[in-house]
Amino acid sequence: MPPNFENLENMKEEFLKHLKWFEEEFDVNFQGKTHEYSEEDRRLAKTLIARMSEIINDYKDERLLFYLVKALHKIERKYSFLLH
Repeated sequence: MPPNFENLENMKEEFLKHLKWFEEEFDVNFQGKTHEYSEEDRRLAKTLIARMSEIINDYKDERLLFYLVKALHKIERKYSFLLH
């Protein structure tokens, strides 16, 4: 069920919490690994990105896209070798 928010500020706050969770999930799962990333690691990364997209679609507010793009760029910079 999509989130029900009374105003943009509440929606923005909840949205940012979701984005922070996704960034933290990437760090927990991939940061500090000293070996080559496996195909399973790559699948997990793609699953996280897909799930991120699903949750973000629930918000249906274009004004929040800036924060999404910012979070995705941050993740991509840190884990570009994993996502490509």
